[in-house]
Amino acid sequence: MKSKGQTGESFKYIFGIIVGTMFLVFFIGFAYKYMTISGQTSDAQLANAINDDLTAISVSQNVQNSLTYGREINFQISQGLLTPISLTTGKPLQHIIYSPKEIQTDELLTTTKTLFLPFKVTNLFYIADRNTIYILIYDQGTQDFKDELTEGYSAIPSNIPYEVYDQQQIKNDLESLATITKNYKHVRFIFLTQKQINPENYFKDYSILEIKPSENTDFGTITYDDGTSIYLTKEMLIGSFLTENKQEYDYNLQQTLSKLQDITTIYYEKAKFISARLPNCEYTQIKTSLNNYKSFTNTDSHSSYENYIETIEQANKNLGGDCPEIF
Repeated sequence: MKSKGQTGESFKYIFGIIVGTMFLVFFIGFAYKYMTISGQTSDAQLANAINDDLTAISVSQNVQNSLTYGREINFQISQGLLTPISLTTGKPLQHIIYSPKEIQTDELLTTTKTLFLPFKVTNLFYIADRNTIYILIYDQGTQDFKDELTEGYSAIPSNIPYEVYDQQQIKNDLESLATITKNYKHVRFIFLTQKQINPENYFKDYSILEIKPSENTDFGTITYDDGTSIYLTKEMLIGSFLTENKQEYDYNLQQTLSKLQDITTIYYEKAKFISARLPNCEYTQIKTSLNNYKSFTNTDSHSSYENYIETIEQANKNLGGDCPEIF
């Protein structure tokens, strides 16, 4: 039979274990919570750093950059917000950015290109990682269009992983293409011609984009899985290659058209100012064209923009003599 002293000692021993366990659980929980908060703070700081770096290079024209931060980058870019996966709120971006919606990489591949409609409107950003490869498919009738997208200023940036194939060449050899692209998480097929290939049996994660250019290939339509939109210039077209879907693309389209209205208003006011001081110069046509252009917001037809741009460019060139051009 145990004595009272022995029972007391046993109780103290058990009590000590319980208290020690409680402290251990508390400190483990505290440490975990601290690590989580610390990680979220670090991700928020990373989002700020990325935004600052993009701002720093936003004035550059047709410049490629590689941004690294000594760690993996895991975030979403959607409708003007850069949101780390660990956070529920995003960092607003003051730029027009075309990119995959989800980016997980240790290196951001960025390019800036200047958008002219017909005067300079803004710089566009392309952001890519090495998780997606883009496959351009053309035929004999769209070979020149393919060349325009792969050569010169308007070409697809070289830091974006892409390959170009003639549709007839790979029509019956998708298995070889699947082998070549097996190290990528996602394959996006970009058809510059009518789609005659079904990748379903060869690719687990893929998407399809169909491009239909107008006679002037700077304009045309883009068809995603969720609908069709328009592109104005090859710079916007290339941006569509990187963009997740029509909804994301249309957000950038609206942002671009809003900037276009602002810039057009500035040129319209400039035309009025110069016209008032140079009464012998004929600025009526360009003032009328700019006034109509700045209030036009239709996103259903690219042909209207083609007509406006052609009219404005012609009016600007026809001022003649000593009359200064508006842009």
